[in-house]
Amino acid sequence: MWLVPIVPQYPWAKTGVAMLLAVLNLAVTFITDGITYAEAVNLALAGLGVLSIAAMPARSLGVPAPR
Repeated sequence: MWLVPIVPQYPWAKTGVAMLLAVLNLAVTFITDGITYAEAVNLALAGLGVLSIAAMPARSLGVPAPR
């Protein structure tokens, strides 16, 4: 996720922002006209994106991984 830089002090920041954007996507979908099949696929992919950011965090090559 390019929106949030790699910040070793806050390893949860990328996951948190991805989750916030996925929830906002869900809210906009519900507010506008409900969920269609295409929107359900979009929301599922957004959820998988959040899980993948949490499972495979980015690490800078010059900085050791946080413990």
